[in-house]
Amino acid sequence: MKVKGDVNPGTLRVEPQPDRPGYVLVRFFENAEAYTENETTGWKYDEYQLQLLDRPGLEDEIEASPAPYREQAKRSDAELREQLAYYIAEKWLTADDAEEIYKGSNELAIAKKLRIAQSKTALAAYLAAHPIAWTDGAYYAITADKQQQLASKIMAATMAQTLSADYRLTWNSTGEVCREWTLQDLSALAFAIDARVTALVTYQQTQEVAMRGAETLDALRAIAVDYDTVGSAAAGDADAAGS
Repeated sequence: MKVKGDVNPGTLRVEPQPDRPGYVLVRFFENAEAYTENETTGWKYDEYQLQLLDRPGLEDEIEASPAPYREQAKRSDAELREQLAYYIAEKWLTADDAEEIYKGSNELAIAKKLRIAQSKTALAAYLAAHPIAWTDGAYYAITADKQQQLASKIMAATMAQTLSADYRLTWNSTGEVCREWTLQDLSALAFAIDARVTALVTYQQTQEVAMRGAETLDALRAIAVDYDTVGSAAAGDADAAGS
């Protein structure tokens, strides 16, 4: 990241983490140069950070051979920028929140926002990777996009039925072409998908509330997000509903 400071930062620093005992923050600096803007002088440089579990001799090891650690810090920086861009695109973070996180703030409020965004990303990935098994032996996607498309299909079929209009109701399983469905059967599938997704979303919301209420960084990190625990239970409920 581009940073401005009052003095030349040198090439690296290893600093203790008061808010995370037992860890150190390794800060690498490159391309430092003096500048003057609006009668203000200082230094601007590129900074890359890496948090590591402290151990005896770690600082000496980094100073003796900094290159592997510097490359790891740069990779982490690039991954974080990509991650934050995704969160902004999904509207899970504002640009201002993302900027605060990217600048390396370890404040609890910022850490909470990042954990919450991560939990939403994990939920979207879980939905994409876990289609629902239905009574016909096929699997059906339960992503947000597919849910919206399914709701639109059922609404159109319902309107056509009300107006006594012709309408061919079709839907597809994962990796297959669409086939014709009755409104009753497709509605049953939609209700089963809704039940599973609602259970998963409720779990995410519950963990999010816990994250917002965490009083320390350690308490925040201790909050687990494991969609498998609720996903398997929701799958059993959906299978029972479809049988």
